[in-house]
Amino acid sequence: MASLLARSQQEPAHSASLNLANALSALAKGAVVHHQAGRYAEAIRLYERILAVKADFPEIHNNWGHALSALGAHGECGASPQADPSGLGRALAQI
Repeated sequence: MASLLARSQQEPAHSASLNLANALSALAKGAVVHHQAGRYAEAIRLYERILAVKADFPEIHNNWGHALSALGAHGECGASPQADPSGLGRALAQI
């Protein structure tokens, strides 16, 4: 009985984690589509939304820098967005 209770308490956290991963994956795919189509400003906007939630995402940092470079915004490449854990709800609400 105790293990069933412990498992049921873990499931909501696991479900939220999967939802976040799925949302970030969908945003990343959309950003890449914009990036590949040459819509760099839109791609940058999506990359920054992703990085606001998950700053430790090397592929997104790389793509973000390339998109900035394509727009000629070389000076901004060193100032990457930082994750704001307190803003997680706001970021997810915008997805």
